[in-house]
Amino acid sequence: MNFGRYLTAVLMGATVVVVQPQVALGLTATQVSNLAKEFTVLIGGDGVGSGVIFDRKGDTYYVLTNQHVVANDGRYEIQTPDNSRYPVYRSQELPGLDLAIIQFNSNKNYRIANLGNSDQIQEGMTVYVVGWADVLPGITSERTYQFTEGKIRTRLQKSEDGYGLVYNNEAIPGMSGGPVLDQQGRVVGINGRADTEVRKDGTLVASLRLGIPINTFLAARKNSPSTNTLEKPATGVATSRTTPVTSRKITAEGLISLGGAKAKRGDYQGAISDYNQALQLSPNNSDAFYQRGVAYHKQNNYQAALEDFNQVIRLSPKNAFAYVFRGHLRLQLGDFKGANADGNQAIRLEPNSGYGYLVRGAGRFFLKEQQGAFADFDHSIKLLPDQPKVYIVRAIARRFTGDKQGALADYQKAAALFKQQGDEDGYHDAVNEIKKLQGI
Repeated sequence: MNFGRYLTAVLMGATVVVVQPQVALGLTATQVSNLAKEFTVLIGGDGVGSGVIFDRKGDTYYVLTNQHVVANDGRYEIQTPDNSRYPVYRSQELPGLDLAIIQFNSNKNYRIANLGNSDQIQEGMTVYVVGWADVLPGITSERTYQFTEGKIRTRLQKSEDGYGLVYNNEAIPGMSGGPVLDQQGRVVGINGRADTEVRKDGTLVASLRLGIPINTFLAARKNSPSTNTLEKPATGVATSRTTPVTSRKITAEGLISLGGAKAKRGDYQGAISDYNQALQLSPNNSDAFYQRGVAYHKQNNYQAALEDFNQVIRLSPKNAFAYVFRGHLRLQLGDFKGANADGNQAIRLEPNSGYGYLVRGAGRFFLKEQQGAFADFDHSIKLLPDQPKVYIVRAIARRFTGDKQGALADYQKAAALFKQQGDEDGYHDAVNEIKKLQGI
């Protein structure tokens, strides 16, 4: 039995959940996250990003995002918190800022974000970054909501494209355009750019994220009345704009967004070309390495993917997701000790990383450390009790070691969860394995 092949298959459907500790002042982190889920939207189609519902007029909702997320002519789609999908078009860019307002129509009621006062944000304050991370092959099968905690590092007096907030939150490609929140759940900025400082010898000095203060947006909107009288969308095609295409600056972020849209359509080579261009403009852009590594993985070029994720980890050494994904790649390449080490580091960075334990457990299993492997599988299930595919990983391991009854119990649990969650394919696959074990 090819345990690695089965492990890869089940990891393809896994969902990463970030659990953050509570904060001492204001709302708890969980309360802030629950609020943010109600006004943070997923942007798809010909762009990959996130956005914030900040206004409503009648049945028209207005969403603030990064301009580089919607920089390409084409069709865009917004997915709201209730999983409804709406066609949109880019209705207004704000000159000199990496910001755009897009809109959608709905007679449903969605929460409008409370905009804070970014002038009150100071160095050392806790902030949260929220957004919809892009798909990670081998780990997630769909874009996932992410909530990360960090601190304001500095405020820039002279900013490029409006980026005046600097913080140390981890963020994943796809979260551009999502909100930066204070401890009361108020939007104080829009997340959108990575900034990495590297010495000449290649060693990392700092890996930071940049956001545009919300007051910068409010001032620009006040001085641009047309943003208050946006046209009604007719076709869902991105045709309405105030800035000519020829005046737009090509940015690394825009190329990463364009590459993400191509990857979503299955054009991985085209996506890689865009990421290559992004890296020419921004050689230490961890998001570009991240996305290119994912695209290489989709082409089964695991060695190239590994090299890119080595760069991601060099540039973002506290990114637990990167260690989980690199561990998965190392499993594919037969580097079980390396996978074990990456699982260890993911767990150190995020103690509640269920998939960190899963990857480390797989590494241990291949290294014939069965007791440790099963301890990790057990802990992964404890952290992810509603994820049926985690039970299947343990079932495969139990079956491989001759524990027929244990494997049967895990397959039965997985089948029950698949049925409960409406996953017919998963349910039938689990039932077929149960029948094999029962000799039916």
